[in-house]
Amino acid sequence: MASLIICAPIQVDDKLYIYLEYVSGGSIHKLLQEYGQLGEQAIRSYTQQILSGLAYLHAKNTVHR
Repeated sequence: MASLIICAPIQVDDKLYIYLEYVSGGSIHKLLQEYGQLGEQAIRSYTQQILSGLAYLHAKNTVHR
């Protein structure tokens, strides 16, 4: 299952930008609710994916909050 999370829309001049965040397998919050505590390997994997995504965004001069 995947989740689309709508981030705050941003208006610049006469344009409205809406950023979506695609989370494959659902959000971490949903996984914690369903399966409980994550193991170290899962935490390492999610952390690596998050940091890779942030590095990509920063390389494109995009700030993520």
